[in-house]
Amino acid sequence: MSKWNVGGYHWEEINLNKWAKERLEDLLTTEDLDLGSFEGGVMKLKSAFVTGDAYINVRRGKRIPGWDLTLKVKVKGHILEEEKKKKKFNGTLEIRNVAEGEDEDEYIVNPTCEENLDTITDFLKKKLLPKVLEQIRVFIKELREK
Repeated sequence: MSKWNVGGYHWEEINLNKWAKERLEDLLTTEDLDLGSFEGGVMKLKSAFVTGDAYINVRRGKRIPGWDLTLKVKVKGHILEEEKKKKKFNGTLEIRNVAEGEDEDEYIVNPTCEENLDTITDFLKKKLLPKVLEQIRVFIKELREK
């Protein structure tokens, strides 16, 4: 809260975009999300990107957090094809509509694979998405406590 807003009575918005981007990217690139080996291949986290807004509104002494974010988690790896040949792939799990007031089932989830491998997009949604959602929950809890 600002010095001029003693007691937090007047409306004020505290921009947390930088903290939110850094914290979510940190949470999303943790070792816990590394999926390692799976049936038929290996997948590793490559990077995470976060865009959007996060803030705290102060009104009449109450702190009200808000956020509207898009997350992209990029992975790379390989799967074993016929005759044990390794086929490399690059995938992305994009989650949009991560916003205050939205339930997890309202998030827009888009798994893609540059090589158009359905097994990878299915894997991203079934195995990686639950781990990412858990990190989003951690982030939201921390934001509410700020």
